[in-house]
Order: sequence, then C-alpha cells, then structure tokens
Amino acid sequence: MSDFLSALELQHAFERVQAVKPDLASEVEFEMENVREVLRFYQFMVKDTKRQAHGVALSITAFTAFRMHCGGTPFEDMRYVENLLYDKNAGPLPMLQKIHLESLPEGMISQKVAESRSALAYLEGLVVSPGHGCRIFASFCASYQVIANCLCFLTCYLNSKDMGDGKLGF
Repeated sequence: MSDFLSALELQHAFERVQAVKPDLASEVEFEMENVREVLRFYQFMVKDTKRQAHGVALSITAFTAFRMHCGGTPFEDMRYVENLLYDKNAGPLPMLQKIHLESLPEGMISQKVAESRSALAYLEGLVVSPGHGCRIFASFCASYQVIANCLCFLTCYLNSKDMGDGKLGF
C-alpha cells in the first residue's frame, strides 16, 4: 500500500461522497471536522492495531483534503502516514486501561461521547454508499468501527469508579 493518497484517488472519493452528501461544502466546517477530530482523539486507543491505525489515518487525510478542496485548494497527492499514529511496540492493553492511563477529565470524556455519536451519524451515510474497491471508503468503514468501539469503552469508563488502588470498579 502506498503511503500517499493520490490527487486522482481523492477526487474520485470526493465525487462519491458528494453524490451521497450533496451539501458537502456546508458540512466540512462542522460535521466532517467533527469526525476528523474524533478520529484524532481516538488514535491513542488504536495505535497498537495496525489496520485500524492506518484506516483512521487514511480517513483523517481524506477529510483534511476534502475540507481544503471545499476551501478552493485543488487536490494534490497527500502522505497519509503524516497522520498515522501506529506503534508496533505499544503492546495490547485493555481499552479501559488505555483510557485510564490518559487521565482524561470527566468533562472531556462526556464531550467526546457526544461528539462521537454525532460523528457516527455523519459516517453512516458513507459506510453504506457506493465506493467499493476504494480504499478511502474502506477507511471510512474502519473509522466507523473504531469510533463505535471506542465510544462503548469511553461510555463504560465514564460510568466506572476509581477504586484508588489503580483498579476500576463498575
């Protein structure tokens, strides 16, 4: 797999997204940006899983290119690996432990839960739309899965209690 998303690949994906979401230009500032930021937030939770980390990086790059294009910038080749957060030596940790180690304020977690729900609603139209054979659309499906899974763990973590001994109680 190439480390680049080509201008042509981005153009084709943009046209497919625009076919599903005709108001795309008005959505890039909030809805699409929200998805991009939610994915950036969840990168720490999937950095030990190569396929998910790459899928998230591809989506972040595509959404960045779409936003730039709606702002008047022509598509150009983009290195998606610049948005990649993958650490093959991170070792698998339970998701709740990953969240706990970040020491996130409860208010931030609550905000991310709401933002994640909005991001999933936005992505729903893209994961069922035509785009077969397009790795950008495959990355949208991977990103949908990442957000849905991480949202479950974030919600669970929000409902847990720190037992004071490094353990969480539910």
